[in-house]
Amino acid sequence: NTGLLASIIPAVQKLQKSIGIIEQDIAQIKKKTAIIEKNLKENNKGIKTVIRKIDDFKKGVEELKDLGGIVKDPSTPAEYYHNAKLYEERGDLSNARSSYILYAKTDLNFADPIVEFAMLLRSVDGPDSALETFEFITRGNRAPATLLGTAMLKSGQKRKLQLRKILAEAPDYLPVIYYITRDYSSDDLSSLAGSELKEIVRLLETFTSGSLTDFYLDKSVEKEHMDNSILLLSAARKTLSRNKIGTLRYSANRSNAGWTLSLNFGEEVKKIEYSFDEGTSFKETGSASWDRSIASPMINLPGDTIDPLDILVRYVDIAGNISETQVISFSPKEELMNSQIDTLKRTSNIWISFRDLNGDWIFNWSHILIRRCGAEKFNYSYGEKDLTNTISLPECDYKNPMTVSGEMTKRDVVLDTHMYVQITFRDGSKSDIVTFPTPAGI
Repeated sequence: NTGLLASIIPAVQKLQKSIGIIEQDIAQIKKKTAIIEKNLKENNKGIKTVIRKIDDFKKGVEELKDLGGIVKDPSTPAEYYHNAKLYEERGDLSNARSSYILYAKTDLNFADPIVEFAMLLRSVDGPDSALETFEFITRGNRAPATLLGTAMLKSGQKRKLQLRKILAEAPDYLPVIYYITRDYSSDDLSSLAGSELKEIVRLLETFTSGSLTDFYLDKSVEKEHMDNSILLLSAARKTLSRNKIGTLRYSANRSNAGWTLSLNFGEEVKKIEYSFDEGTSFKETGSASWDRSIASPMINLPGDTIDPLDILVRYVDIAGNISETQVISFSPKEELMNSQIDTLKRTSNIWISFRDLNGDWIFNWSHILIRRCGAEKFNYSYGEKDLTNTISLPECDYKNPMTVSGEMTKRDVVLDTHMYVQITFRDGSKSDIVTFPTPAGI
């Protein structure tokens, strides 16, 4: 008696109204549900016997689609689902809902009919009433498909958490992966943290490499979900490669105190460990001074490090995943030369400076001199770009490369308005000729 149920369970009266099923509809659903249960008991082999096998069941759905039209007196899950889809397409939402309810009572674990049923309820009744209705109809059913339908009727963070919970409890139920990853578009990927992007790639690889036959009833929905996931996976992989997520890059800086290597993995990481030999234990870099929750990206080496060495590096990302060990083949001499050449190329406007000393002009080249590990000599001239004058620089002191020694100023009679300078670097290359206005031209 619906009145008795409503008096015992207050939510039932609201549910009956929101579902839009009159007493005659309820009686019909109970009758058809009883037929299904009777068939199951007689066969004594559960759902698998009723539908024989999934391929045959799906074939039946496709055949019904080809035939078209509403099935009169439906009695199988395939017929209930077929009718529900047709009623929905025709705008007969009351009958569509009744057919979906009959399908839901079969407890089959296909994702698409259940999610479609949930979305129909949501569009007609609104989120809150739809969730109450769905949970009442599917009460006691803990199949992943039913849990997925419940999750899809929630919003925002609640839905995301529920989907993750389903995945943790049923990691082989692939459709939940699709609904987790569909929150992301190709345009969103570049803004994701590295660990999140890697997780999306991992999930999509699992989904696209798996068999979806057991989880989707409608082949067109199965194909749509697979095609969308393949496209998103391709975009995610390209973003991962473009952003070099997980790929170790570093820059090296030499000061009087020694070397500082700054590491970059394309993402924030929780811990960085390094070692100078496969047989030795790893050391941690410690926490970043600006954020104690992430690792310091710095490795310090003493100033007397001259010979080439390999540095083994690994890290733990924000999600707790341990990376593979990567190797930095570090050559201090080559690194010092290249870094100083790069600095000189970027600061060509301050190679030379002038000042008046008791009426005579001198020019200063200390900026070049302290980078003598990158520069071998420089040529200069006034007025014409013939570069007839040469100043050779001292040899590089690799243990004290920043120490200034030797002549770094020259007393000159400046007779023209411009001075031209070109550096010969220690790798044999030469700079462009750079023009400096002289005091005579200022």
